[in-house]
Amino acid sequence: MIHAIRIYVVFGLVLCMGIACNTTLYTPDNLPERQLHFGSGGGFAGTSTEYLLLDNGQLFRNEGKGYTSLESARPGAARRVFKAFYKMNLDTLDYNQPGNLYYFIKMQDRGTTYEITWGGFQDAPSKALEVYYQSLNQIVNP
Repeated sequence: MIHAIRIYVVFGLVLCMGIACNTTLYTPDNLPERQLHFGSGGGFAGTSTEYLLLDNGQLFRNEGKGYTSLESARPGAARRVFKAFYKMNLDTLDYNQPGNLYYFIKMQDRGTTYEITWGGFQDAPSKALEVYYQSLNQIVNP
């Protein structure tokens, strides 16, 4: 009898810890304040592909028909990308030079939006931005 009680207590503790450790899952209709959008568009057809990364690792794609959920990134990798945005001072970069083909990064954080757009015959405003953009695409296509 005491053995059975111990099993129930241990099971209850494990269940509570599992519930407490769960990460909040968001939907496109219910997103947190902190979001990182990135993607590309333009060309002959004028289409665009936008990815939305949340700092918990959730990932969504929008190709003009609304957001669809993708396989999540590792939360640690997502948090590093969010931190790198500020560490690389991308929040201070004021660059809006889209071309026929363009690339973009948009950070939304606590009511502030930072946008960077480049493309066409214009290179990215810095090599660091190119590397950052490539790291974002590696999250989408590991």
